[in-house]
Amino acid sequence: MNLNTLDPRAGTVTRLAELLNDPTRSWIDDPNTGSLTVSFLAAGWGEAEKLARMLRSLELLPRFGETAGEPVIVNVYTGSDQRRLYQAVEAELEPDRRRLFDQLLQARGSIPLHLLDRIERLDALECTPDEIADQLSESRVGGDGRWTAEQVQRVLA
Repeated sequence: MNLNTLDPRAGTVTRLAELLNDPTRSWIDDPNTGSLTVSFLAAGWGEAEKLARMLRSLELLPRFGETAGEPVIVNVYTGSDQRRLYQAVEAELEPDRRRLFDQLLQARGSIPLHLLDRIERLDALECTPDEIADQLSESRVGGDGRWTAEQVQRVLA
């Protein structure tokens, strides 16, 4: 299946769900492996760009994986983006894929979405984990309000 053969009348969510339901076109990492990524395989750079536009239309930040040629890997790394993607496609996922995606999200923990967004925004601004931890501690947010660089790194993993 490629993006050009999907029903053009189908919406973005349906198209993404179709890809996520196809294990030859997407990976939903098993958290037991230590990796927490959702990835799509695109047949080439043109398809990868279409897929990235679809993800951006849901206000997600896709990132291209390291590839030497084709296929091209389009990743959704951050927990908040993965949660938003899951919320968008959950109803259209097949039970096994929904269960795997749910396990991935559970492995990320129960950090409130607004706090996860803040950490990821600071990371995107190239703040170090120590700087992020200091800012969170000064704001006294999350749990007891004391953050370490190690906690921030776990959230970003």
